[in-house]
Amino acid sequence: MALVFLLFSVVLFSWFDPSKTATADFSGKGIGALPAILAYAILGTALPEEIFFRGFLLKRLQGKLGFLGANLIQSLLFGVIHAIMFIQLIGFLKSVIIFAFISLIAYVFGAINEKKAGGSIPPSVFIHAFANTAAGLCLAISLL
Repeated sequence: MALVFLLFSVVLFSWFDPSKTATADFSGKGIGALPAILAYAILGTALPEEIFFRGFLLKRLQGKLGFLGANLIQSLLFGVIHAIMFIQLIGFLKSVIIFAFISLIAYVFGAINEKKAGGSIPPSVFIHAFANTAAGLCLAISLL
């Protein structure tokens, strides 16, 4: 899952100037930026997003809608938020592609957490943080 997430990130970065992304601060900084990349990837994105979407929202909605409905709603909201961040940079059509892909990832994260990890969020936090760290490193060492 992390590899698919990372590969999509590479495609995504090819659609626009990566200097416009949240990880642009790491661009060209080299491996010395790894501590900052890790802090951003874990504390700035993966942990808070997973706590809110899979840890809070999914759990609250499950009681009312069941797992499938709750997971669908949290994943669609996650996708919408990410698509909105990119719409001005890459346009509507590519933002729709981002929405679909990110929503799918969020749905899988919810399923992994609830069905494979007994409702615990560390699996999705780890995958999310790994993919964001890898994307930040690619920018830092000028691979993107």
